Amino acid sequence: MDSTPHGSNEASSAKLWSVYIAEAEKYDKALVESWRSDMDGLLIFAGLFSGSLTAFLIESYRSLTPDPASTAVLILSHLSHQIAGNSNGTVLVNPSAPFVPPASALICNTLWFLSLGLSLSCALVATLLEQWARNFLHRAELSSAPVIRARMFSFLYYGLKRFNMHTVVEIVPLLLHAALICFFGGLIAFLAPINRQIMFLSAALFGVLVACYLLITILPLLALDCPYHTPLSGALWRLTALLRISWGVVRYRFADQRNDASAFRTMIAAISHLAMEDSAERGNRDHRALIWTLNSLADENELEPLVESIPDLLWGPRGRRYLHDETILRLVVTPDVDLSGRIEGLLLSCDSGLLSHEAVARRQTMCFKALWCIASLTEPLPSQDPSDGMFDLSLTGRVPFSENSAINHYAVSTRALTRWNNFCSIQIRVLETLRYIRLCQDTIRTGQVPDLKPALTCIDRLQMQESFFVPYWQIEGLADAKENIPAGAQATSLWLQKLFYCLQSFHHDIPHLIFFDYLEQATNLDRLPYAYHETLNIFRFPDRPLSSLVRSRLEWIIKEIVDRHLDSLHGNAAGHWIDEILALLASFWVITEGDRPTVSVPNALLQYMRQRNSYDALSQLVVSIDCNSVWSCIITNVITDSWAATPELNSSLIALWHLCELTLKSSHKGFPHPGILDSVLSCAVALETPSSSVVALLKATLLDALTPSKNIGLSIEQQELWQRLIPKIFPPDATLSDMGPELNHHDWYRLRDTLEIRTREGYVGVLTEFMESFAIAGSLPYNAAETLALLDPPFIPASPRKIRVQNHMQIRFADGVHSVFSMPRENTKILEAVADLQVFNVKIGEDTQDDTYMWLNDSTACKVICESLDQYLAASSQLPSSYSPSFIRKLHGIVEKLERTSRGVYL
Repeated sequence: MDSTPHGSNEASSAKLWSVYIAEAEKYDKALVESWRSDMDGLLIFAGLFSGSLTAFLIESYRSLTPDPASTAVLILSHLSHQIAGNSNGTVLVNPSAPFVPPASALICNTLWFLSLGLSLSCALVATLLEQWARNFLHRAELSSAPVIRARMFSFLYYGLKRFNMHTVVEIVPLLLHAALICFFGGLIAFLAPINRQIMFLSAALFGVLVACYLLITILPLLALDCPYHTPLSGALWRLTALLRISWGVVRYRFADQRNDASAFRTMIAAISHLAMEDSAERGNRDHRALIWTLNSLADENELEPLVESIPDLLWGPRGRRYLHDETILRLVVTPDVDLSGRIEGLLLSCDSGLLSHEAVARRQTMCFKALWCIASLTEPLPSQDPSDGMFDLSLTGRVPFSENSAINHYAVSTRALTRWNNFCSIQIRVLETLRYIRLCQDTIRTGQVPDLKPALTCIDRLQMQESFFVPYWQIEGLADAKENIPAGAQATSLWLQKLFYCLQSFHHDIPHLIFFDYLEQATNLDRLPYAYHETLNIFRFPDRPLSSLVRSRLEWIIKEIVDRHLDSLHGNAAGHWIDEILALLASFWVITEGDRPTVSVPNALLQYMRQRNSYDALSQLVVSIDCNSVWSCIITNVITDSWAATPELNSSLIALWHLCELTLKSSHKGFPHPGILDSVLSCAVALETPSSSVVALLKATLLDALTPSKNIGLSIEQQELWQRLIPKIFPPDATLSDMGPELNHHDWYRLRDTLEIRTREGYVGVLTEFMESFAIAGSLPYNAAETLALLDPPFIPASPRKIRVQNHMQIRFADGVHSVFSMPRENTKILEAVADLQVFNVKIGEDTQDDTYMWLNDSTACKVICESLDQYLAASSQLPSSYSPSFIRKLHGIVEKLERTSRGVYL
């Protein structure tokens, strides 16, 4: 009854055992085939040897019996002597004695018959082994079911192991070797009574044979890479292993398997361990093997698999693999191999027109990936000429961008990294030349004229490749220095100073130019280029401010990226990889010098901040630059645009609005520069639409910076801001009597609760001023609804007790609400924003469950707001509904709360 489930379970494992069968078949067939080929050779040799030995035995076995001819002669000789004795009357005794074979004959025949027996035994066992091997394969393949075949393979193979068939196979040739040794020993004994000279010659030959046999037996034990061995080599290896273990027992009283693990290895395991052991010899072997491989790969199709293997050799899923760095570097710098040149040649072969489109794409991808991985090896070998780059940049530069964007995905990173690699190589020579120039200046001070040849050599190196580091850019003054070689000490000193400046410019500028060019090309793709983050991590930059050349290039690239991609990014509220690249470029922008703003924010970044509607993207940009630096430099934009009365003033203010938005929302809060509010208020006359929104958000940002930290109080910067900004941020009628002009640090800490109350009151004042500006301007300011939403959340306190707004401020707030709801009904968005304000829900005191404890508790203010909302609701009920029901419910809820509060205060 269990057969069906059992069969189902067995069938489910068929795929698993099929894998075992595939591997077992390859191993077993190779093993059996090697046995059969060995046995065939032994059978042939044993047959020839036995036939030759039989011929010798036919001749030698006669010496073991009396010779009939010799016996007849002996009898006739005895008879003649007897007849002669009878005639003389002498009686002769029979001298015959039993026959005894000579010792040489016994030894010779014994050894030869033993040799014949060993040879025939070897042939018999070899024949049996061939039959056993055939039976092994036949029995393993009787069934077609994978599970049965797998278990048959396993059963029969482990039977071979259990009965030591491998040992039997090793013993068979040993029988033949022993037979050959016995033959030579018998040959010496055979020749001893015949001819001493020939016997000694044979003995010498036999001695040489035995010595050679012993030598090739022992050599594998001394050198595991020795190709010679005999069947005794394995036995001697096991014997020496046993002796090492015994010596460990005698010396330490126990075998320390951890310290003497090699004693337990088989010879094959020891060979494998030595072959894989990390050493200089292994590196040389690998190098020679790969050189031979590359020299033998003459065809491009044969070279492809090797090129395809390079990325996995140097890089893995978790980053760099450093094991094979030196091997690949040696292949690159060896002139006879020139690995990078071979790959570049393979890359150029894609333009031959002989390959299909798919083959071209595959080969280009493979070559670019391999070149990128080789270029990531920026450290040269000690034997490498530091001025020799690993890549022919002129060749790489001639390879055009493919129409296939997937190929360009690899090409961009590869070109950048090959340029960087050659720069690192030449940079070593440049740094040496800079040191040499300093020595030359010291030589000139002693009145001598130095040798300029090393400096001229460095110029030649740079001129050969400078145009390939960054296309269309050249090192300023380098060509002029080469053409005007000075004469005289003073002229030489000036020339060296100029050359020193050129080389320093190369050292400091080229890394940035290569990097910026890489990022600019990356933005032309449809996704991040190949190994983008790995490529970024390889670049290294000097710790020095950007030169004017690099700064202008950087601002130009930022402008190009913004102009090209801003429209496509505008509808994407989430972050994009273009935003990441732009933020990275912006992080190189040098901002301030000390505390004084020295440079304005580039117009392209201002445009990006104005139009990019993604909080994540803008936050990434500002944080990468540094919030405080942006705050400092945007003052320069506002002041410059105001003085020059340029139309970009509104652009600067809109960007400032977005900066305030980021600062209020972000956890990475910058500290606004104290002069920013003065700059904005000073140009209020020239301001148009953005003015009131910017001023309101700027004040809210400054209030956020003024808020004391919990249990810490105010920092020194916050104290200075309080003293400078109290009259500018807080309304003139705010209650600030307890804030004296001069307070020490302890006073500030003591007043931290009061400061928080004042800060909340300041938020109410900013919100009130902003709503009052609606009636003054006659139109909505820039992003009015968004500004209201940003002004509202900071008003909510940590504790309901820390709200105390005076009555006249509440009345002003009510008037501001009235001015908003007196606006035309078309401004739906701003009206909904006012209805969503959380300030209408904030309560104070101990009982925060009762609406009578609202912060807005002045009866006059409540009455003004209720009347404004009632009038608006009454008018809305007579018109077709243009608002959502939730909006109307919110207004009714505000009126209800304020009426309850007003009644509670009155009672």
